[in-house]
Amino acid sequence: MDQAIDYLLHYGDSDHWFFIPQARDEEDALRYFFCIEGYGQSRQFGPLRRELCLLVSLQDYLQDRDAVERRVERLRREIRARREAEEGS
Repeated sequence: MDQAIDYLLHYGDSDHWFFIPQARDEEDALRYFFCIEGYGQSRQFGPLRRELCLLVSLQDYLQDRDAVERRVERLRREIRARREAEEGS
C-alpha cells in the first residue's frame, strides 16, 4: 500500500493555505479540496478552477518554503494580470 501524503493547497490570490491530510496522490488531494469547498462551487472563491491551484506536499513545503512562496507570488501576479486584462477589454 502506498503511503498517504499530507498536502498544502494554495488557491488563487488568497492569503492562506488549505491543509489536506493523508491523500493518496495529487488528484486525491484535489478531489478532497473541491469536495470540502462545495462540489466545485465555493462561497469564498466562486467556481473552482484547477489552474488556480498550487498543490505541494507538506514535506516539500517544509524543505524549501521560500521556493514555494515564490511560486505562490508568481501565481498571484498571473491572476492579477489576467484580471486586469479582462477588465481592460
